[in-house]
Amino acid sequence: MSPVGERLWIIPDAYLPRGGSGLDSHEAICVLNTGSVPAQLIITAYFADRAPQHSNAIEVPGERDLHLRLDRPGEIGGLAIPQETPYGLCVESDQPVVVQHSRMDTRLGGMALFITLGYSPSR
Repeated sequence: MSPVGERLWIIPDAYLPRGGSGLDSHEAICVLNTGSVPAQLIITAYFADRAPQHSNAIEVPGERDLHLRLDRPGEIGGLAIPQETPYGLCVESDQPVVVQHSRMDTRLGGMALFITLGYSPSR
């Protein structure tokens, strides 16, 4: 099977909630690399009131799926995303990958889960 995916993914609506009840509120991206070659990712966070921030390289092994919590800088190449601040993401890869974004919000005593595929402008 040929690698599936794209090399550029955009997630325009992101917001890292603070706290929660029981399970911590958080956001994550899931990256699927169906190819046999490891993919090197760079994540850039964009904000309304400050300059963009860039991650260090993140490797997704070939034929693997990698879940990255956006509230854990160690998982996202040292990128420190502030809580309670709207932002957008650009995920660039040197190999075709598929990117999915999710938000788990547990702040109001319940649980809300928001999942979407990123937008790839080449489609």
